[in-house]
Amino acid sequence: MKVKKVNLCFSCNSRIHESRMESNARMLKPEVRLLTMVYETADRQTYRELMPPHWVEMDYAFGGRFEYGAVFQIECREKPEDSGTYVVANLPFLSSTRSPFVDGNSSPMQMTLYLAREELFAQMSAIAPSPDSPE
Repeated sequence: MKVKKVNLCFSCNSRIHESRMESNARMLKPEVRLLTMVYETADRQTYRELMPPHWVEMDYAFGGRFEYGAVFQIECREKPEDSGTYVVANLPFLSSTRSPFVDGNSSPMQMTLYLAREELFAQMSAIAPSPDSPE
């Protein structure tokens, strides 16, 4: 498996994310609500929320950054024990969600990203690639 290294840094500071959500109430650009979960077991059965949900631009969400095997450096100031190197350990899950910041007729897109610490990812069985994904 070819692991793609991506030099990105996320912060787990919930106050930053909350104010960003409120400022995106009108969604002038298409945006996606990003949920970030972290696996706690190699069988992918146990996971928890790593950071509060936040809004990202659609180009950012679907630009290839979150493909299976991508590596991220995450800094959590509120919970330093959660800081570290994570790998995208499953295919992102897409769904629609209701938002308190968008009128009742809208269902913004939501992406759930499943990460694992590098050492746990090494113990996981590989996900079969999509038939249309480039090798």
